[in-house]
Amino acid sequence: MKTIAILGTLNTKREEINYIRERIIEKGHQAIIVDLSLNLWDTSSFRSDIGQQQIADESGMKLEELTSMAQEEACTVVIKGATSLVGKLYRSGKLNGILALGGTVGTSMGCAVMRSLPLGIPKLMVSTFVSDIRPFVGNKDIVFFPSNIDMFGLNHISKRLLAKAAGAIVGMVEADTVPFTLKNPSLGCQCVVIRPHVLIG
Repeated sequence: MKTIAILGTLNTKREEINYIRERIIEKGHQAIIVDLSLNLWDTSSFRSDIGQQQIADESGMKLEELTSMAQEEACTVVIKGATSLVGKLYRSGKLNGILALGGTVGTSMGCAVMRSLPLGIPKLMVSTFVSDIRPFVGNKDIVFFPSNIDMFGLNHISKRLLAKAAGAIVGMVEADTVPFTLKNPSLGCQCVVIRPHVLIG
């Protein structure tokens, strides 16, 4: 059995996140839900495994301070706390893959957390953002799973899309049977092609 972390804002995406969680469990794996919500919400309706309080504590802040911040500042704090907690899961051997779900803000936060993980661990971003994804991915092996619809609850279209996303991350962790290690030092490089401009006067 593999363990997959699911990241997202439960105050707006809990139906979709829970649906992915159920599909992962159906496949015989464990899911850990990490709540990236920036605002306070009624958590009695749905419980995460790593909630807002834990993320605030990990960031050295009170929850009331975090949820009263401006969005950009709150995002930075949530990313810091979630990155630390997800990193602890990975280092303890309790994380085999990670999936995040969101729009522009959720994509930014989810990818930031995933970029902190090493090359080789399966990473999947289910995003409604379909423009230039390079700032989100950076130089990491994050697989983008584009959504052709906005996420406003479950319907026959979103269920099909989310089931495929769950199947994708399950397939990735099941195929990842050999631990990723570098036996010898490796060097990576990025080539940039510069096209000269010819001025005709």
